[in-house]
Amino acid sequence: MPPRSWSWPGPARASGRCSCEAPMVELTVVVPTFDRATVLPRCIDALAAQRLDKEVQVVVVDDGSTDGTAELLRSRTDVEVLRIEHRGRSAARNAGLERALGEVVLFIDDDVVASDDLLQRHLDHHRRRPEGHEALVGRVTWAPDIHVTPHMRWLERGGPLFAFDTIENPDNVDWRHFCTANASVKR
Repeated sequence: MPPRSWSWPGPARASGRCSCEAPMVELTVVVPTFDRATVLPRCIDALAAQRLDKEVQVVVVDDGSTDGTAELLRSRTDVEVLRIEHRGRSAARNAGLERALGEVVLFIDDDVVASDDLLQRHLDHHRRRPEGHEALVGRVTWAPDIHVTPHMRWLERGGPLFAFDTIENPDNVDWRHFCTANASVKR
């Protein structure tokens, strides 16, 4: 795909870099990580195994890890790596957003192991709503190989993270369900 000039207005380009030459990508996945070298490979491998009808940009933002995450990421050629000083998940997500080329940006956490159609489902949702300025929050479930504690069950059934069963209308979800473990937005 030939490069095409584009401009991205707004606070993410407030640094003065207002336009550039870059290939247009429909979807960017941003994965913030900090000291998660033991779980991150499963996340990246699941993204690499996606069944998708378009090319995707995967940006892993290393938020100043000290556990070998940086070394692990240097060996990966299937992701774009951005290393920043440790400032927390929000800053890492914002740094990834600034690097993103996609019209749709999907944020997932570094311990999420995506189903093989996750990216396609996010893209399909946004394609069905070309004029929409909305977010899609995807369901997150516990991996079958981990022990689910009572605290984790509480998170599922009404806690602040995964209370998907409390959603009455999936087309109009309250803001408190916007958990960036699996959520996409259109620019």
